[in-house]
Amino acid sequence: MSGKADRTPYGHPNDDFVQAGNLYRDVMDNQARENLVGNIVSHLSGAQKRIQLRQTALFFKADHDYGGRVAEGLGLDVKEVERLANMTQAERAKATEK
Repeated sequence: MSGKADRTPYGHPNDDFVQAGNLYRDVMDNQARENLVGNIVSHLSGAQKRIQLRQTALFFKADHDYGGRVAEGLGLDVKEVERLANMTQAERAKATEK
C-alpha cells in the first residue's frame, strides 16, 4: 500500500429499526398494516409473556403505532412495552428474564 491510510469511524445513520419503521409507515397501506399486526398477534399469542414483551418492544422501536397495536392485540400494557423499548438489549433481557 502506498499513500495515506487512516481509520475512520463508520457513521451510517441507519439502525436496526429505521427500515422496518419506514416500511410500516410509508409503504404499507392500512390493510397491509392490519394484516401484519394480526399475523404477528396470532403467532405470538402462544409465546411466553416475557417473549411477547421483548418482541413487541422491538416493534415499538420501529414505529410506536406498530408496537402499540401488537401490544394491544396481545393484551400487553403499552406503557410497559414503551419502557422496555427505551432500554438497551441487555437491560430489556434482564427486565424480562422471568
